[in-house]
Amino acid sequence: MSRDGSLALPPDSLLLHIGPHKTGTTAVQSALRNAKPLLPQYGAQYVGSGLNAHLGALYVTGSPGQRGDPTPRAVNWQRLRKQVKRTHGRRGIVSSERFCTADPEAAKRIVADLGGDRVHVVITLRPLARMLASQWQQHVQIGLRVSYQRWLRYVFAEQPTNRPAQVFWRRHAHDELTERWAAAAGVDHVTVVVADDDDRTMLTGAFETLLALPSGTLVAELTQSNRSLTYGETEIIRQLNQEYVARGWSARTYRQFISGGAAAAMKLRQPAPDEPRVATPRWAAERAAERAGLAAKRIADSGVRVIGDLDQLTRLPSLLSDEPAARGTDDAPAAPVPASAAVAGMVGVILATETVPRSADVAMLTPAEQEQVTAGITTRRLAAILRRRLRDRARRRLGR
Repeated sequence: MSRDGSLALPPDSLLLHIGPHKTGTTAVQSALRNAKPLLPQYGAQYVGSGLNAHLGALYVTGSPGQRGDPTPRAVNWQRLRKQVKRTHGRRGIVSSERFCTADPEAAKRIVADLGGDRVHVVITLRPLARMLASQWQQHVQIGLRVSYQRWLRYVFAEQPTNRPAQVFWRRHAHDELTERWAAAAGVDHVTVVVADDDDRTMLTGAFETLLALPSGTLVAELTQSNRSLTYGETEIIRQLNQEYVARGWSARTYRQFISGGAAAAMKLRQPAPDEPRVATPRWAAERAAERAGLAAKRIADSGVRVIGDLDQLTRLPSLLSDEPAARGTDDAPAAPVPASAAVAGMVGVILATETVPRSADVAMLTPAEQEQVTAGITTRRLAAILRRRLRDRARRRLGR
């Protein structure tokens, strides 16, 4: 990516990255976290606890968060505001995809509370059609029970009334998202970054440009913990979701055993090359591309800054199916489930059941530790690693 000094934000700006989901946010946040000790020497500071400031964002946007997550409180937002104030004189950075669901009034409050004219909103976008499968999987991992086919029919209904479909468009109606935040922060205080799926360094390079950082400062972790599930893996979780509702299990149980246990552990395995991925029906991909083309034009006409090629937003996924738009049943096509995927899910549940603290998540492991898991690490050893990482994280929060 070529450097353009004119794109660098003023030295006392606050870069507010609002996502939305599945647009490379985890890669950006991990790169910022890894570079956090280096940033002050370049006049920048990454604020917020952990990978993002999601509890504060959930509170100020009025969003409920995921099933079983801690309840966001006013103190989370107040703490984030205080951390932001301490970045004056530097380029502050806050990143959380949870901000993207803010309605117009909440967006205005967020901008005002975090510094007004100091705030510069950054929106990262990917091709809409390529996000359909990943968003369905993400919803399944937090409790969705309907098949991909039925979910797509909800999403592309003439008037979407189903809540998951409404959530999808709240996040991914690219033009409306951009216009909402441009109204809150000002057109000249919004930058849209269009990710290039063929260039893994494009997003981090864009953030380096905005923050006036040397090339190579931001390097994302290569990890399995946020990969998309295969079709068979997703179906395991979807059917577990059905059991969860039928049996009346608690939200804490869901978070501990399903999303933080089975799903997190399955992500750490390496799927075989021939394991079926989720294929998007051609009709849905084409509708998404058409919608993305209209959004791209409105974004171009809005006057916000754009890094990347807006035409990328209309690209189709490489994996398509000829599944018809109308079906008389919600039965999903057969999904072969490898034994290794089922075993990984069972191991995740066992780990969550035994010695791992409830707040632990297998996704906390570093890539090296994940390799140990996939190589056959024992339950006792994995539990010890997770306990140590939780202890170290608590000490960092306390400043010890």
